[in-house]
This record gives sequence, C-alpha cells and structure tokens, in this order.
Amino acid sequence: MRALALTAVLLATPLAAAQNVPARESAARAPSPRDQSLLQGVEAYRQQRWDAAIASFREAARLDNASALPQLYLGYTAASRGDAASAQGFFREALRLATVAADEPGQARARIARVAP
Repeated sequence: MRALALTAVLLATPLAAAQNVPARESAARAPSPRDQSLLQGVEAYRQQRWDAAIASFREAARLDNASALPQLYLGYTAASRGDAASAQGFFREALRLATVAADEPGQARARIARVAP
C-alpha cells in the first residue's frame, strides 16, 4: 500500500518539477555547470535513461552540494526505477538541505515529494 502511495505521488510530481529546473542564466549568459548538469539529467529522465539521469544529477550535486534540487531529482529517478528506499533517502536529504539553506521553494518541493517513514 505504501509503495502504491509513493508511486502515485511521484507520478504526479516529477514531470511537473522537472520542467521547473531553475534558469539562472540571462539571455547573455550560458547556464552554470550545475544547471547544465540538471538540464542534462532532466532530459535523460524524460527519455527514461535512468543511469544517465542519475549521473547528471549526481554531478549537479557535486557542483553545488548545498542545493536541494539535485537530491530531489535523484529521488524522483530512484522512485522511477522502483527503488523506494533510495528515493526516500534522497527526499530526506533534499528536505534537510532545503531547510538548512532556507530555500523555501526547494523546501516546499521536498516536503511534497517526501513520503513519511
């Protein structure tokens, strides 16, 4: 039953969230390396290339280890692969990072995606 609830939440959320990758660039500036990794991960996610998505999101997390967004996307990807335990861990980390950084939009996304233990 819990897996079904997790699946329902995740099926409704990832594509909407994946379309909201922050665009920190202006018309005159290219995306940052972190944002470029996020964009590559989102594209791989949409194509259901889970390994490539995970690699891109991990790279984004490495480039900006204080950002909740890569952890959130790692959670979506793990859930899409059927790994609910890993997904929950990524969502918890996203929530922790969003809370520490006082990143209210990130915190809201993490709270919505998180499944209670």
